[in-house]
Amino acid sequence: MMMMIMIIIFMMMMIMIIIVMMMMMMNLYVYVSDFSFYNYNIGNHDQVTLGGRVHALEPLLYAFPSNQILMIDEPSICMGALWLPYRRDEKIMQKILQSTLLTSNINSGEISMIFCHADVKGAFMNDGIRSRDGIDVEVFPKNVPIFSGHFHKPHTVW
Repeated sequence: MMMMIMIIIFMMMMIMIIIVMMMMMMNLYVYVSDFSFYNYNIGNHDQVTLGGRVHALEPLLYAFPSNQILMIDEPSICMGALWLPYRRDEKIMQKILQSTLLTSNINSGEISMIFCHADVKGAFMNDGIRSRDGIDVEVFPKNVPIFSGHFHKPHTVW
């Protein structure tokens, strides 16, 4: 039992290290005055519960001062972008992406890009296999860039 707990703790630490490294590589952090400000959008590998409300990144909230970290575990507008954390129920994300409120926020300039963690039909998964599941690319707004952390290799889906 103790060995199992140690393995779980080690795996959680490795996941956090990988996530921090990925965020740094993807420049999803911004510098605010003399300290770093970290913004985390919850993904499918982070979630503990089906609804996504409990996730493995929560310890980071206690590791950084509250003015240095923003954990996004609910759809939010922040820093000129819409942030959509992963949800197993794709209909939730589709409803947000097709809402008139999103369209008006894009048209007004309040939202200039979308960061999400979504499976997208036609996107390349590991080993060059195209995803057959997920949100249809046509659901996403056409006039703003979309960045999905669900895929681990940069590419464009049309």
